[in-house]
This record gives sequence, structure tokens and C-alpha cells, in this order.
Amino acid sequence: MADAWHVFDDPRFELRFRYPDPTPRGRTVTPSEGGYSEGLRMHFASAERELYVEVVRFPLLPHDEEYRRHRAYLEGRFGERAVTQLADATLAGRPAHTYAFSWPEGRRIALLLSTAAWTYRVIYNPDSELNARVIETFEVTPRPAHRPSAAPLRRAPPASSVQRLTFVVPPSRVRRQLRRQRGRARWGGASMTSERFVTIVLFLGALFFLLPGIWAFIAPHSFYDQLATFPPYNRHLVHDIGAFQIGIGAALLLALRWGDAKFVALAGAVAGALVHLLSHIIDHDQGGADSDVFVFGLAAVALVAAAVARWQAVVRAAGD
Repeated sequence: MADAWHVFDDPRFELRFRYPDPTPRGRTVTPSEGGYSEGLRMHFASAERELYVEVVRFPLLPHDEEYRRHRAYLEGRFGERAVTQLADATLAGRPAHTYAFSWPEGRRIALLLSTAAWTYRVIYNPDSELNARVIETFEVTPRPAHRPSAAPLRRAPPASSVQRLTFVVPPSRVRRQLRRQRGRARWGGASMTSERFVTIVLFLGALFFLLPGIWAFIAPHSFYDQLATFPPYNRHLVHDIGAFQIGIGAALLLALRWGDAKFVALAGAVAGALVHLLSHIIDHDQGGADSDVFVFGLAAVALVAAAVARWQAVVRAAGD
């Protein structure tokens, strides 16, 4: 039956909530469990992320400490402007904190709530209204030591009888906060001094390598006459200089947007390898071996394949 709601009521968690399985669009929800650093994680997801809710239980710790730890991890993956500031919220009628994080393919909202025994982090996809409905059903259920074990999942009352509890920061407010935070993080804030310096150096470094590299590749004789007068002139070697400069500049430019080091390195290498291959195609009559185009073409293809594979891995990890 479509839109049938179930209860998550695991005795190891003090949070209980309801979710539909299948979803209103008929998609099956897959619960999964796993260890998570020092915590325990339950993950509920359907195809197309119509439903995406993750609940992690940690030993009791201050919210700002967990936020700093998670933020450092997220910014390492998605870049320094990926995470908003910590803000006040409510969850299950209790004081909580919230923040959001994003990457090119999506975004998530995180909520932090503590009980007397545990700290909980709840993450959901705000782009599906169904997830907000699920969050509204959250309740805190303290677990007495003598309480008998219960099955993690059981059939809930009909959806019409589900009581909705007070929640939280409206998604529209979180979206505004995310936009404001991106603007502030770009240049402002006392804590952003070192990040601002790194950003400026990356940007200027990208220009420093890209502009001369493009010049050397497009107009090699002009580049030689004006900037690199080391006789004798060799068009192909100047083309090669341009190719490698473009690769370095592309890597620096990509690092401004992407936080994954392997993808940035591979993408920069792809840029350099493709221009280098083009250099050998253009200058095939200048010398070199007959196999050069094949060898450098094979290297470029391998780098492209590795960059695509890494990109897909990053996207999959971001959706988990």
C-alpha cells in the first residue's frame, strides 16, 4: 500500500520517528546500519533521494565540538565554503542546533540534539518535502535499563493519525542562511584570515600559470620573443611549456572550488595531458617519434578515465 508509515523504534536509540515505506511515489526505503567513528548510524534512503534521513548516535559531547569535527571533514571533501554556521533550532520539541552543507550535486541539513546520555546528529535532504515530514515526527523516548528489547521496525498507525511535533528551522530560512554564509565565507570573518590568504594565492597562482601557458601555446613565437628568449627557438618546446603551464594553472583553479585532492590533481593532469597531446599532433612534422601521439594519447585517456572514476566516487560518497 502506497504511503504506509512505519516506526523506527530501536532500543539503542532514544529517538523514535516515522517514515513511509514505500514512499508516496512508490519507491522502496532501504534502512541500513553501520558503525560511525565512535557512534552508531542508521541510514534510511530511497531511490532519487525522495527519502533520505540519517541518524547517528555519539557519546555525549558539546554541540559546537561535534560541529567543528564534522565541519572539518566536510570542508576537506567539498571545499571551505561548503558548511554554514551553527544556528539554534528545535527537534522533537527540544532545543537543538542546525547547520547545512552543500556540494555541486546537492545539499543536506544537519541537526544536533543531546539527551542525558547521548548526542544525536540527524541529517536529511531538504530538497524533498517528504524528509521534512519525517523530521516532524521525531520524538525523544528515554530508555529505562529494564525496558525489554523491541524489534527495530514495526508498523505504525495510519498516516492520518501521526502526530506532528514542533520542528526546527524552516527550509527557506536554512537556504537563506546557506547563501549568506557562502558570501561571508568568501572574504569576511576573523576566522577566515588564513582561508582568505590561501584563496587569494590559489587564484593569483592560477592566473600566473594559465595566462602565460595559453599565450605560449597559441602564439609560441610571440611568447619566445617577448618572454622566453632562450635561443634557439623551438616551436614544439614552447608548445610543451604552454601545455604544462596550463595543467598547473587548471589544478590551482579547480582547487578553489573542489576539496577532493585526488580529483583536483587528476583534473589538472588531464588539462595538461590533453594540451600536450594536441601539441604533438600540431607539431608532428617538427620531429619526435612516430609513436608519440599514440603514447601521449593513451596517457591522456587513462588520466581522463581516472578523473571520471574519482568524480563518480565523490558523488556517490556525498549521497551516502
